[in-house]
Amino acid sequence: MPRATGFTLLEMLVVLVILGLSLTLVVPLLGRSGAVGLTAAAIRVRATLQAARAAAIAEGRPVEFRSDGRGGYWLGRQYYQAAGSTDAAAPARVMAPSAGRIAFLPSGGSTGGRIFVEDAGGRREIDVDAVTGNAAIAR
Repeated sequence: MPRATGFTLLEMLVVLVILGLSLTLVVPLLGRSGAVGLTAAAIRVRATLQAARAAAIAEGRPVEFRSDGRGGYWLGRQYYQAAGSTDAAAPARVMAPSAGRIAFLPSGGSTGGRIFVEDAGGRREIDVDAVTGNAAIAR
């Protein structure tokens, strides 16, 4: 007896569920393309801050974040360019109020503070906890 070809009902349902989940995640982002770039920049800065915390713990020495006042920043000895530069990976300005410095300590803590990632379309805030040294994007 020849075997019938085609998809089973279960296979069709799995594909439809995957498509539905994908659309649920993508559609809200389509109307906010500028906000997505700003959020991505804030995520990159947060990841860099978390890496600095890990380096301070691993190396047993403080690692300092410093805002340069022009929208770029220093993390240890590494400089990250501000918006308007030729670096396409830094679309936003990074600013730190107060002294513009946050130190990550070998204990895992930090001096704490708030960092702003902003562009013409808005602002994201990153809070650095003084006790844990963890950086979190504020909503």
